Amino acid sequence: MSRKTLFLAFTAFACTIFINSCKKSDISLPYDGTNTPSTTVLGNVEGRVVDNNGAPVNGAIITAGAASSTTDINGKFIITNANLPENTGLIKVVKPGFFNAFRTIHVSPSSVNYAAIELIPKQVSGNFSSSSGGNINANNGGTIQFSSNSIINEASGNAYNGTVKVSAFFLNPSDEGFIDYSPGALRGITTDNNERGLQSFGMMVVELEGTSGEKLQIAPGRTATLNFPITAALRSTAPATIPFWYFNENTGLWKEEGSAVKQGDTYTGTVKHFTFWNADMPFPTINFEAKYKDQDGGALPFAKVSFTRPNGETRYGYTDGSGYFFATIPAGEVLVMKVIDACNTSVFTQTIGHFTDNVNIGNIIVPIHTVKATITGTAINCKGEPVSNGVLDLVVDGKLSRTMISDGSFSINLTRCSNANTEAKLTVFDNGSGMQSDDVKLNVTEGNINAGEINTCANTADQYITLTVNGEHYTWLLPDYMSSTVISAPVQNNTFIESVKTNEQQSLYFTFPGENVPGTYSSSQFEFYPTEIGETSYLSAGTPVTIVITEYSSVTEYVTGRFSGNVIRSGNSKNPFPIQGTFRVKRY
Repeated sequence: MSRKTLFLAFTAFACTIFINSCKKSDISLPYDGTNTPSTTVLGNVEGRVVDNNGAPVNGAIITAGAASSTTDINGKFIITNANLPENTGLIKVVKPGFFNAFRTIHVSPSSVNYAAIELIPKQVSGNFSSSSGGNINANNGGTIQFSSNSIINEASGNAYNGTVKVSAFFLNPSDEGFIDYSPGALRGITTDNNERGLQSFGMMVVELEGTSGEKLQIAPGRTATLNFPITAALRSTAPATIPFWYFNENTGLWKEEGSAVKQGDTYTGTVKHFTFWNADMPFPTINFEAKYKDQDGGALPFAKVSFTRPNGETRYGYTDGSGYFFATIPAGEVLVMKVIDACNTSVFTQTIGHFTDNVNIGNIIVPIHTVKATITGTAINCKGEPVSNGVLDLVVDGKLSRTMISDGSFSINLTRCSNANTEAKLTVFDNGSGMQSDDVKLNVTEGNINAGEINTCANTADQYITLTVNGEHYTWLLPDYMSSTVISAPVQNNTFIESVKTNEQQSLYFTFPGENVPGTYSSSQFEFYPTEIGETSYLSAGTPVTIVITEYSSVTEYVTGRFSGNVIRSGNSKNPFPIQGTFRVKRY
């Protein structure tokens, strides 16, 4: 994953990562990890879901209590009137091709609670035989050791015999965006049932599948061994023994279970089941509240607020829709607080603390200077008629935004950090005809900007994915396709390509390793979710699928190729279906 500086997670910054308003609560009260630790409230949550390169994730299913929503082509979602525990509201994100994501928030019914969530691509790390066990290298670092005859079918509880497919990823706490893609909040329940803040020294997610796609787990009475690398920034403070914690997907909190031992630059510990696992040191916290306003006295909604501890670690969160900010922060420490604008520039700095009890420091005035711009225009097809099924891609200030076109007109709002003149690039796609416009260059400052009329009859659509499965044909055009991205791993690069039918929840994704050059590759990570068989029954690679890459260009340019092979329906490995297809998508 691409990161820039050291960012570690705040104990309850799930409360602030999902921008929220929260009431004070006594976090030191005992809690057994099974009962709801607070009253439930009706709250609203909105936010944005992106992949590891910051590209919006379309068609992700967001669940909050019994309420649900789906992300749009910009990765945005809104959930209203979700009934959630006030102190541990759990948000779940599901998207084929990614590990499930979770966020635990403090919920206020009086304002909008905001969420910024990054998904982790789910890629096969390796395979082993259940009868002999094996050692698997996790993507991004670390290893998992499996003993022989230690795997069961999760649903039936019966012993599993066959090849075990392992998907695993190491979450590096030294990554800048660690809190955005780590699950829940760094809040945990100790073995003596007290809630504490957690400082992570390494985290890993592991999932097991059988040859027919069935979910697998460790057998009762057996264990697996996890080895976490200790990153250079944390080695000097890493303790000799550290508690292990697993993420409880029902409560939204981490639960202490076992410990890990430092061996050189690695933590090693055993686990009895798989989910997200975390090596953390617990610490006491206090509740922090403030209200952020701009220089004119207006509320500062969705502002990023960071805190730097004396040891140099920096943590961050966001204000809610009214500018209110709540976090549980380390007790008894002097912290440097900053407010960071949308261009990642610090616009306000203040030293606070040390606080040993809950505190509300009142209003904070921040001289922030953002400007608004709105780009409007119309799109016509080859007949000179308004485009009725299209999409606009807009790239400005290095950021990609999209909007749907249903009646020929489009309007897209921008928030910029200055009114400096810059060039924007617009491209309109007509999904009805499979045509697209030339790239339109436009000078952008602030205010209302009219792009005029854009003709989509200039070129055949240059981004597409086609698939034929057992004689059935499928085609994805913008905005149905999602993205192609290069994901850096310790020993190899992987390209991840995904498409999704937003309204039908029909999706295809596949990955392939390589040197980012044209050539022939083999992919064991290939899955297709047709609408008619749903998420729990899908088609996946029974044997590796052949990927032929004919074009592999730089970021914002194209990856072009074709694939062929066989897939099997989940739970039925005896009846393979032949597949073939083509693709040309931009890298983001």
